[in-house]
Amino acid sequence: MKSSRGLALTTLSVFAVLMASSVYARPARQNNGPGLLSEDSPLYAKLQEATEHFSCEGGTCAFVLSDQTGENGTCVPPEIPRIPGNKNPTMQQFCEYHQHNPASQWDMPFKHSYPLSTTVPNGNLIGCIVGNNLFAQEARLLPGWQGKGYNANTGVFTNLVQLGLLNDTTSYPGSFYPDWDPVEGVSWKLDYSTQSNIPLIGGVIDYIVDRLMPGRYIRNMGGFEDHMRELAPGVWMGQVYTLPYMLSWDLALGNPTPFMINVGVPF
Repeated sequence: MKSSRGLALTTLSVFAVLMASSVYARPARQNNGPGLLSEDSPLYAKLQEATEHFSCEGGTCAFVLSDQTGENGTCVPPEIPRIPGNKNPTMQQFCEYHQHNPASQWDMPFKHSYPLSTTVPNGNLIGCIVGNNLFAQEARLLPGWQGKGYNANTGVFTNLVQLGLLNDTTSYPGSFYPDWDPVEGVSWKLDYSTQSNIPLIGGVIDYIVDRLMPGRYIRNMGGFEDHMRELAPGVWMGQVYTLPYMLSWDLALGNPTPFMINVGVPF
């Protein structure tokens, strides 16, 4: 068990790696040109209403697609943050290291990534579940999870699952948009909730599907809500919350309380 001082040092080292390295310096973008979010996207109007929550050069927000941040809208592969004893780890090495450390070490980097960057999730973001607590270990039992795929033109995301020859890019879909963070400020909300729109009884059906059914078996995770921020260019982090009165037995006992609960599963 780590002492509180050791945890603090670990947290600070993660924060320093993400924020201090010059590799994450990104040039300012003009409010036009390739790589920018289309005004036809359903996200565009929501972002314009939330500009005060984004870090915008000169007060003007140019929202750039995460897979087109380079010159002329080219994709710039992110550099994987270093880990102790390894300045250039592979994705697997990075994940394995942080899967043996407390999930709480990511709280400070997440908090200090507000106001948000003007990068809009788009394309496939490959990742892993980190943290050494019970819920993180249980979440890693979901076989084949590779990350999430985003379509900024539609505001829809899915989870990426690969098992052998099976490459499923449509698992556990939902919508994403900027919204109030459960703790502080604004973050990118990943909304899994069902919206059947059935007259009179639609709300009841949605609640049963989202909050009472074992989501992993019906390909629905409506009892959960993710909140995500870009910690540094190309490096994103999400936190998982259970919604109030979520009684599904996914992730241990669910959430029988009237509050949203961070389950401690950073990804």
